[in-house]
Amino acid sequence: MEYFIKAHGLSQLEIKINYPLIPEKKISRYRMTSYFFIPEQLGVNDSSFSTERILTDLTVHTRFTTPRISIEDLVDPAWDTSPVIRLKKLWQRTQKNREWKKLAEYEIKTLVNIALSQTGKGMEDVPLPRYETFCDAADSIAAVLMDLLQELNPGQSKSAAQVKQSLIWGIEALSGLFCEFYLDCLRQWAGDQEKQELYCRYEHSLSGLMKIRKKFGWVLPENLNTRKAELLIYRSHKLKKWAHESLYLSILPSRAAQRVGQFLLGLAAAVAMAFALTATLLSAKWFPEGSIYWAIVAVLAYSLKDRIKENLRFLFLRISPFLVADRTQGLRDPRGGLKCGKIRESVGFIEKLDDSVKEYRRAGKDRLSLGLMKENILKCKREFRIKSASLFANHSRLEGITDIIRLDISSWLQKMDGTKEVLNYRSRGKIKDLKSNRVYHINFILLVEDRDSPESRDISRYRIIMGQKGIIRIDEVLLPEPEALS
Repeated sequence: MEYFIKAHGLSQLEIKINYPLIPEKKISRYRMTSYFFIPEQLGVNDSSFSTERILTDLTVHTRFTTPRISIEDLVDPAWDTSPVIRLKKLWQRTQKNREWKKLAEYEIKTLVNIALSQTGKGMEDVPLPRYETFCDAADSIAAVLMDLLQELNPGQSKSAAQVKQSLIWGIEALSGLFCEFYLDCLRQWAGDQEKQELYCRYEHSLSGLMKIRKKFGWVLPENLNTRKAELLIYRSHKLKKWAHESLYLSILPSRAAQRVGQFLLGLAAAVAMAFALTATLLSAKWFPEGSIYWAIVAVLAYSLKDRIKENLRFLFLRISPFLVADRTQGLRDPRGGLKCGKIRESVGFIEKLDDSVKEYRRAGKDRLSLGLMKENILKCKREFRIKSASLFANHSRLEGITDIIRLDISSWLQKMDGTKEVLNYRSRGKIKDLKSNRVYHINFILLVEDRDSPESRDISRYRIIMGQKGIIRIDEVLLPEPEALS
């Protein structure tokens, strides 16, 4: 399992987790649990943030992990999972029907997604490609796609005409990605004598791509003005979203589990109310109604009612965890249209922590923090149940599922103090001053587990440094393994 934490703009925290899928396992089960330790003074608690509001602030995308195929392997005839090789084989078919169109468009989008990943513009963090062979492979890919475009006769069928448009979009997306990659490299290598040969090769490849873009009338990444740059960025993002369509799993709201969960929670409330009412009625037999003793029993009964309700709710969460959830969703494979899994989410504020999480939170805190800082703990949990076998039946390049979670924390900033403070300090014998913003620390613990393998359990801690305008940075807090913390 791999996971990455970063800020997505000033007010969104992004958590990206790659869950591997293994062909031998029919069912894969994973759990992600996150704990946010929020300073009490920010007013983020269960009275001001309901479950519905927290879920509204959560934006989640679940998709297939991009296949990790290098640019060089894309043009290797022996690499039969390469979309370039598969497209060439598809073009050898004489019948251009709907099934052919579906496969061709899927491979074109997959090729763009792999290029996004390999050029550092994708959603996965992968090593950059080998510079020495990149341009040769990129030139070969561009040449193959241009040849396929020439061979395609749009008058042959409606499917062929639709695939021609998709292929043109694919060429536009790839040429833009490769041009941006080349320009970035050339900027870094300018004046570097050791890179001169590679510099010339990249210049030559860049010129070839520029000719292709000029032929189609696409915006060239040269002599840009504001309008052209705006259009270039707009088109590149649109093409990126178009390619990502082949990766995202369809989300199906599941109401059955929610209804059962609501029934169980309602049952807990009913049992608690029945206890309070029964105690009150029975007390009337022993004490005169309206007497002080009768009132004391009634008050105690209704006080215990809330405790009984919470304890029963906790019990139901333990005995039927998959049914009692704040949000339950089904997953559907966009390629085959079959249901392939289920996700359940639970969010809310808690008071008690598991011992391992508690020790991990306290480790490294100084006495001042331990003594003075009061925190509200927000817990978010996502559990996956994925039918791996049915997915592998339709996908030969399948590596895993990527879950992208974005939490909008702009509402957490409202009660932050935005004042600046001036600090005096000494520098080289002179007294200087420095203005600094007041910051707040929100500690964050992420626990990722393979529910079928207890040893596959990763826990990490981060510190989100925030000011009134939003996230300043996110630091990972490196600590010993949880077993060593006690």
